[in-house]
Amino acid sequence: MALLLGVTGLLVYRFFRADLNRSIDNSLRSRSDAVAALVRDADGPSDVSLRGVAGDAEDFAQVLTPAGALIAATPSVQGRTLLAGPALRRALAGPVRVERGSLARLDGRLRMRVVPVGIPGGPVLVSVGTSLGERDDSLRTLALLLAGGGAVALLLASVAGYGVATGALRPVEAMRRRAAAISLRERGERLPLPPSSDEIARLGETLNEMLARIEAGFERERAFTADASHELRTPLAILKSELELALREGRSPEELRAALESAAEETDRLVRLTEEGGRLPLRDCPTRGWAGMKTPACAPFTPACQLPSVLRTLPRGSSSAVASPRYQTLPARSCAYQSLVLSSSRPSR
Repeated sequence: MALLLGVTGLLVYRFFRADLNRSIDNSLRSRSDAVAALVRDADGPSDVSLRGVAGDAEDFAQVLTPAGALIAATPSVQGRTLLAGPALRRALAGPVRVERGSLARLDGRLRMRVVPVGIPGGPVLVSVGTSLGERDDSLRTLALLLAGGGAVALLLASVAGYGVATGALRPVEAMRRRAAAISLRERGERLPLPPSSDEIARLGETLNEMLARIEAGFERERAFTADASHELRTPLAILKSELELALREGRSPEELRAALESAAEETDRLVRLTEEGGRLPLRDCPTRGWAGMKTPACAPFTPACQLPSVLRTLPRGSSSAVASPRYQTLPARSCAYQSLVLSSSRPSR
């Protein structure tokens, strides 16, 4: 913004200065033509007079010989030749514009237009000029106005830009505060969206979609953890029951062998579960039947089916049914299996 204001001010300054110089040159051209016409009416160089030449206090005129000698002049430059050297020689060939330093009676630098005029008795040089003090004062005032106005405009633009940016970023701040408050304890929390349909609103929609994907992934992880806990609980309980039965007194070698084989099978199952990782067969399980009963093979291992605690209450000598072939082929994850084991283990009356 500051660069734009600076470039704009510089262009305005240059255009204004060029316009002032153009006006000054046009004025000098018309005055030189008027003085040249006055000089042509003279009978000779000695009869040339500039008494009738009027102008502002900053304007002046001179008539010079080709050698640079002063023939006539206005009062402000009387007695001093303003043209000499290369500029004098160039003026003999045609109209020229010359600038030089200031004089005691005139304010600022001087700009002159010199034209050759032919009169009886030989050619002369007509020089008309003006002081550039007023032009310099105008340019100085313009520069101050541009600098001050540019500073004020820059300040106002900065304040306005800050207000616009604050208003535009207010939805971002609201989303930031909500994002800082979002946690996994509350489900369905999303970022607030502004009513507009700009880039910020689309960013909020994208972030909300990302939050939905993260929440869905977290729910899948939570379900996986619960399923893994469920899937591992049953074989661990059966393994513990087998070991407890094997440790009871009065076990025969066949019963001990059957208990150890069953424990080995459950251990293999645990190994397979840990190797399969996320491919736990938990949800869609076929319905299996045994002894005329229809029981889901992946029925949950609820506290009502706590096999180890019940087996501890069995009387001694009742574990032969547990080691029977029916026990070995029973689906390991069904409550019906546990009920059948218990019923077959009770002594007959």
